[in-house]
Amino acid sequence: MSDLTPARRCLAPTVVILALLAITLAGLLVATLMRLNSDDASTIDASPTDAGSAAPPAEAERAHAALHDMAALCAPDTDEAAQRRIESDVDLLVAFTRAYPDANFPIDDETGRSPGLLLIARKEMQVCAPTAAAHANAALPPQFRDDPATGADMPPAAEATTPSTP
Repeated sequence: MSDLTPARRCLAPTVVILALLAITLAGLLVATLMRLNSDDASTIDASPTDAGSAAPPAEAERAHAALHDMAALCAPDTDEAAQRRIESDVDLLVAFTRAYPDANFPIDDETGRSPGLLLIARKEMQVCAPTAAAHANAALPPQFRDDPATGADMPPAAEATTPSTP
């Protein structure tokens, strides 16, 4: 005969069922995490929590490469040839942001957005390529622009033109 009491005989199938359920849930969790962490280079989609649209992967990669190219060329004593390449890279970023104004895309370890490309270009190029920085600044939406005369943030156009009343 068995050493198990009737109560323990009823408990054994319950323990087995709970163990199988736990293993199944763990497998589903692992599969979900693997799918979330997979790097699918064929698409660059917007995250469900991010507003905006997806940018075509090839276009996003060109913009990403332009940022890295500008950073590599930028130095306080940047020569004229490097200045032209930086300006060309800024032109590419401006064209990208005009074509995909609400785009988001992976860039390094983050999610990039179109205006962010121009903000980075403006900030990084102020010392080595002020003309390119001004071009990036002019292409930004008004609420992100710096005042060219002072370098201070400019208010949105609607606020800047609203007359104050006494």
